[in-house]
Amino acid sequence: MIRASSCVQAVNFLVNETFCHHPVMLEVDTQYRVLEPDYLLEWNGLKVPAAFDCDIFNNGRHWGNHFYFYEVPSRWSMCWSHYAAMKSGMRLERPELPIVDDEYSEQVAVYHSVLRASATQPFVMAELGARWGTWGSRAIAFLKQRRPELSYKLELVEAFPNNCRGVEQVMHKNQIDFSLRCERATTESIGAWLATVDHVDLIDIDIQGAEDQLLHRLSTEMSRKVYRLIIGTHSPGIHRSVERLFRHLGWYFIWNVPHQHDTECIQAYLRGRYRQHPPTGASLDEIVRKGCYHMTPRGPVAHWDGELIVDNPKFVHPRELLSMNDTVLMVGSLLLGS
Repeated sequence: MIRASSCVQAVNFLVNETFCHHPVMLEVDTQYRVLEPDYLLEWNGLKVPAAFDCDIFNNGRHWGNHFYFYEVPSRWSMCWSHYAAMKSGMRLERPELPIVDDEYSEQVAVYHSVLRASATQPFVMAELGARWGTWGSRAIAFLKQRRPELSYKLELVEAFPNNCRGVEQVMHKNQIDFSLRCERATTESIGAWLATVDHVDLIDIDIQGAEDQLLHRLSTEMSRKVYRLIIGTHSPGIHRSVERLFRHLGWYFIWNVPHQHDTECIQAYLRGRYRQHPPTGASLDEIVRKGCYHMTPRGPVAHWDGELIVDNPKFVHPRELLSMNDTVLMVGSLLLGS
């Protein structure tokens, strides 16, 4: 499927410039819905407890084991938008399409996986290191809006019990069917799950350094069954190792952002030393001056972790690859006869 796209502006907050949204983003549902004070309204109608990503709705404390309110601009932006709607007495709210930050390309790839899914089989996804089921719930909420005829299977793996309770809360609120393993992702457990499915549209992996060993040990099975991988890498060495693995296997690289070379710059000028009392606050001009960012088709983006998005050549034709440079919506067909 190829469809012409109009230019809807995306804001790059780092340099205060606008760029055209990726055409996949124009498929996202941003309708008005009833405002619920305790829930953020995300894209495609997904509702998430506001306390999970917004310290301002959690008595100034972070929830879980990550500080996303300070670390991810698109999340703190959504938190403050919800706060403003509440304080303004609004009864309806709508989510804006995301600003350009280090989650933007991942979001494009997740939604594209749904659009590309075959009509003849269920959409199958796993999220390893799920926190509250962020990418799995976003994928299925999008599927329900844009591909409601598809059945789906969602496998979530999360090591921390408090986060597992958050997964259950999000999935039940949004009526998403899921399977949850509240344990660390291991070669044995993920290998056992892979043996139960005949294909996987997408695996999203954010397992805090364990990705290198897991991917090396399961690369053969993943090459047989998995169409796309989104991999967070947690050191420069791990990034290089995983990149070498998938280049050796011949997978197609959709996105490749090395791990941040200057994490002190990110800690100081993006995250504003939030663990320090008092915090120093962000300084975006310093990020640009020091160069602790990577370039994207939508301008510079500050990041910490590395990221690889790769497609399996067994199932994807090279002329139909997703590109972050796309200006028209291109959704290729999977090579399911291979």
